[in-house]
Amino acid sequence: LAALLPVTRHRARTGLVQATRRREWAGPRIDHCLVRRNRILSYSFLTISGSLRAASVNADVLRALDNLCSDNVKLTQYPGLASLPHFNPDLDQEGMPAPQPVVALREAVARADGLLISSPEYAHGIPGVLKNALDWLVSFPPFAGKRVLLLNVSPASLHVQAQLREVLGTMSAIV
Repeated sequence: LAALLPVTRHRARTGLVQATRRREWAGPRIDHCLVRRNRILSYSFLTISGSLRAASVNADVLRALDNLCSDNVKLTQYPGLASLPHFNPDLDQEGMPAPQPVVALREAVARADGLLISSPEYAHGIPGVLKNALDWLVSFPPFAGKRVLLLNVSPASLHVQAQLREVLGTMSAIV
């Protein structure tokens, strides 16, 4: 999670420093959170599993991460991947209300400080349900600049990480 919260020179000058295990950064050492003027700030991350399987290892890993995080880091699992309609640009025009599952996804993404995505690889690529969710976020302004951490739990997944980096980079996410 520390990779989602890098320190910039501006943040270091303003007293906002990242407390991690990296020795080059000064400041208090608090478990993967930011400290500003001796106050611990809370962060929330939206977790998305690219698998719809009931016994998904990717979803299990994301749930396990929730148990490992400190109290000031909140992980919220996005449960609506299967309910999203197929992406259709005609339904995503300005002034037109988006379908309710899309609105719920966008609200969850807007509330989160970052995203954690754990995805299997299907046919050397991104699972269709995950790509569909990302397509609904392409024209969503709060997604630009959002920090995203990709998790890969399968040693057999060789291509999905690169493809997700490409898609998320095109969407202006910080991977």
